[in-house]
Amino acid sequence: MRRHGEYINLKLEVIKRLERGERNRDICKALRLSSSTVRTIYLNKDKIQKTAESVVDGAKLKTVLKARHPLYEKLESLLLQWIEDQLSRSTILSYIEGDERVIDMEFKASHGWFERFKKRAYLHNLRLTNDAAPEDIEAARVFPGELLKIIQAGDYHPKQIFNIDETWLFWKRMMSGTLISQEEKKGTGHVISKDRLTLLLGGNLHGDVKLKPLIVYHSQNPRALKGINRNSLPVFWRSNKKGCMTQQVFYDYVQNYFCPLVEKYCRENSFSNKALLIIDSAPGHPTTVIGYGDNVQVVFLPANSSSLLLQPMEQGVISTFKAYYMQLVMKYLVDGLDSNSNLTIKELWKNYNMKIAIENIATAWEKIPEETMNAVWMKLLPEFVHDVKGFESVEKTIKEDIVKLAYRAGFEQVHTEDVEEVLDSHTEELTNEELIHSNPAIALLLFSDTHPQFSSRNPAV
Repeated sequence: MRRHGEYINLKLEVIKRLERGERNRDICKALRLSSSTVRTIYLNKDKIQKTAESVVDGAKLKTVLKARHPLYEKLESLLLQWIEDQLSRSTILSYIEGDERVIDMEFKASHGWFERFKKRAYLHNLRLTNDAAPEDIEAARVFPGELLKIIQAGDYHPKQIFNIDETWLFWKRMMSGTLISQEEKKGTGHVISKDRLTLLLGGNLHGDVKLKPLIVYHSQNPRALKGINRNSLPVFWRSNKKGCMTQQVFYDYVQNYFCPLVEKYCRENSFSNKALLIIDSAPGHPTTVIGYGDNVQVVFLPANSSSLLLQPMEQGVISTFKAYYMQLVMKYLVDGLDSNSNLTIKELWKNYNMKIAIENIATAWEKIPEETMNAVWMKLLPEFVHDVKGFESVEKTIKEDIVKLAYRAGFEQVHTEDVEEVLDSHTEELTNEELIHSNPAIALLLFSDTHPQFSSRNPAV
């Protein structure tokens, strides 16, 4: 495992190479890093610089970043005000890169600069349509108004309006700077950190209903779940060889769980037995509204990249859930060390199985507050959002607690950027080789003449 100083020096080397204009893929190859690691290092270079100013192994680490021009502060302050104003109007934002010279300052409005600005301004969930087609941007712009008309025509209460979305979760992945991660990289064969599941999460606009999570895994009977009644689990458990959402699984979830829940919920709240379900046009979602349920009206978000800008679960619910999940994983290690001094981190991590992961998934989902479930609808239906103040600080607080727990577990080299790196990695698409390592049975599918393509946007095939 790298010592703390070596780990910081590696990050500084990444920053220097990027500043010299080297390509991301060349840096990944030269330093044996993933693209998400390189990206995360660059986005957090200000924090890394501060860490690099400390003395490590008796030697002062070199500074690689230039001082910021005062005009940058003014520019970013005005930009933040403008973005907040546009978001309050539910405006779809886009950007183009460019170069400008102001007095003695050369400024490049690059993607990297804007990502760093988002970090400084806590705009973690701001999405841009930099590569969306004009018609997609226009569709996303007009969709909220069209949706509002549907709501008014159907006389739907905010409690009757729902959204669900899928995400990937690497259920046993640790920060790259830890001994656990470093030892796994040296191993061969099955790589547990590449083992992922598809997770379906959702709730209503009012924020008082969080639907029971659905897990789709590549194995029906993991060793940790043998002998356990699947109906007793705090999640719905489904499986297929690819571990992905399918139309059949989605239909089953809506018809046999969501529709009965809507009927019961509406009866308890003295509403008509009906609900509006807003989803995207993912491959795993049936493309017609027929068959979803007699008491459910389905509305599809605009297609392509614009749907990601409006999808409520993508505006902070899923990312906050994953932060809570990582927090619970670290707490598992800390509690294990506290309860039994004879156990090692390696032994505890070996014992972390699917049953424990499911329990943590359920607990993390319970932790999402009602205010967050409502605030994430700001871009789609701002008329029904109560309050968004303090929403962005929730994830930041959780990440800081993860770092503290990591320190208690003996991972003194873990910093906030390492936590952000592993959380961001859940959206990465696995290579064919990684898919085979995580699930050898998938090789037959990947190398057949008709294998489906996996989408990095949506874990549905």
